[in-house]
Amino acid sequence: MVDDEEGPRQSLRVVFRELYDVVLADSGPRALEIIKSRRVDAAVL
Repeated sequence: MVDDEEGPRQSLRVVFRELYDVVLADSGPRALEIIKSRRVDAAVL
């Protein structure tokens, strides 16, 4: 999940953590780094 604000990122983590391995990024460039280093099936921007 990519969002520049901490609150929404953490809220979505709480909602989805039971169902998914949630990875958070605070920017587009950081999200691209994560995608290059691990398999990502879906992204929420």
